[in-house]
Amino acid sequence: MEPQEWQRLASEIATEVGDALDQLETEFWPQPSDPSFRRFWPRIRSLSERLRTAPAIDIEDKLRLLSRIRHLTRRAREDQEIYFVEQRHRKQETMERIAECRDQALASSVPSQVRGLRQELIALRDGFAQLDLPTRSDRQEVWHNWQSAGQEIWDRLNQLWSTNEESLEQLLNQAQTHLDKGIVREARESIRRFNARCREVEVSHKAERTLRARANALWRDADELAKTKHEAFVSTAPERVGRWKQARGRNAQAIDRIRSEIDQLARASTETGVAAAFAKAMIEEKTKELDRLESTNDSLEERIEDTEAALSGVS
Repeated sequence: MEPQEWQRLASEIATEVGDALDQLETEFWPQPSDPSFRRFWPRIRSLSERLRTAPAIDIEDKLRLLSRIRHLTRRAREDQEIYFVEQRHRKQETMERIAECRDQALASSVPSQVRGLRQELIALRDGFAQLDLPTRSDRQEVWHNWQSAGQEIWDRLNQLWSTNEESLEQLLNQAQTHLDKGIVREARESIRRFNARCREVEVSHKAERTLRARANALWRDADELAKTKHEAFVSTAPERVGRWKQARGRNAQAIDRIRSEIDQLARASTETGVAAAFAKAMIEEKTKELDRLESTNDSLEERIEDTEAALSGVS
């Protein structure tokens, strides 16, 4: 190749390298298109290598271009370091907030609060996904901490849900026990306590649906049992009332008889001697029996009135 051709080719290369350096400087200063400068380094190395392997370039042009490359390289390192310091600071802030969310959730016994912290942790993911950390290990560290905290918070939430679910199940188990024993009122009261408790505590949506379905089924069972018991009551009540009235009549006759006996003994007790003492003792015994019969009849009378009132309400 003729010397003139070498000179022309060298001049073109020097011009191209200079233009490329101008373009590179425009892209990264004053506002870098890539703040991490990751795209800067392959290009500056390529230009440096091209300048090194190019045919004989005028020494002044070569020195000038090498000086520009060193200047841009130093400037890029400084700006890149500033950028990564900022990113590491954001990383530290993110790590600290992840730890705070985890610690607060593990210390809480309120599911709604734990859920809120979990939502905040999920929102943090979008923030640290935008972090432009210098190394892969930096990125993995943040991701690992976020995943670990998320799992711990989720486990804590499920633990609280499980505890609340057990307390609600106990109320429904009580209702079932009362139904098995035929005690409708207590069964319904247990279901009412369950419904009130359901409004106070939180469980998972799946558990709530299952528990409420069971509570509704138990309430229907209670209604059915109450209906069966009422029908049995209505069918047997007249017979029971009849027996109670017969017993009340027999007791009334006994009461009249005992009162008469007490009157006779009272007259005998006014005398003196052994007969009077015996009469007084008998009066005391008869009085106790009289009180017992009168109390029994009062109870029978109340039962008769209540049952007849219930029967009249049915009819």
